[in-house]
Amino acid sequence: MTVLRVRLTAAPAADRAQDLPAARPKADRVEFVLAAALVRVARITLPPLPASRVADAARFALEDQLAGPDGTHHIAASAQARDGGIRVAVASRSLLASIVGSNHGVARI
Repeated sequence: MTVLRVRLTAAPAADRAQDLPAARPKADRVEFVLAAALVRVARITLPPLPASRVADAARFALEDQLAGPDGTHHIAASAQARDGGIRVAVASRSLLASIVGSNHGVARI
């Protein structure tokens, strides 16, 4: 199986997003790596939670720190550490939608 990793240093321009699949080599799986300028990474500490509630609790904890209306960000949370720490990555939902929408077969971002 071939894996192609694409590093994005800036958001694709709306008029060029559809060109991404044609410009890359063929692969069985495509993964996108976003540059630090496109994401925010944080570590928050919460009281002990069941694993099924960690993502929602992290989203709620960050809500007042994120600019823009509710739903404009995608938040990915790690499993909770023993000390209550959770690593959180925040990216623009529209950025992720443009990547997925123009790149069928995206396995991971």
